[in-house]
Amino acid sequence: MFNQLKAYVDKREGVHYWKEILNQAGLTVNQQYFMMVTYPDQDYYNLLEIAAEMSNQTREVFLESFGRFLGTFIMTTYGNALKADMQTLDLMGEADYYIHKVFDIALGEASSTRKGPHDLTIIYTNKHRCCPLFIGVIKAVAEYYKEVVVTSQSLCVLKGHPYCEISVHKT
Repeated sequence: MFNQLKAYVDKREGVHYWKEILNQAGLTVNQQYFMMVTYPDQDYYNLLEIAAEMSNQTREVFLESFGRFLGTFIMTTYGNALKADMQTLDLMGEADYYIHKVFDIALGEASSTRKGPHDLTIIYTNKHRCCPLFIGVIKAVAEYYKEVVVTSQSLCVLKGHPYCEISVHKT
């Protein structure tokens, strides 16, 4: 996740941007993150918050855009390892399994209920209030499968609720 955040900000703003984020976080500008090493989640979320603040976008817009970038990376890297008949609602219906067991990333906790062939409700929790990032991942997964989905939230931690209730409708 650290490397993907760096890749995202490098692509959007250039290498100087990442160095400034590290500097503002009080880290050495030569700090490197390796895929097989575990780092504290709080370090990641601090970098994410600083990047969002520096982006000249709202936090929500930045996080959703990064979620799309991250989701595209995940699907491009691991999509061929998934079941051949899997589609957006199938994958997102098992999001918690894939997030923690397969992709091993710290995106929060997700449980879901299928509401029919075209609808899924996801209960999403993340103490860092990153539901826009998760929604960006959902949209990237849909793009990977060449599907169109509409997301909406009836409950959201950004509005003071204890968790997010994200509805995903495949059109």
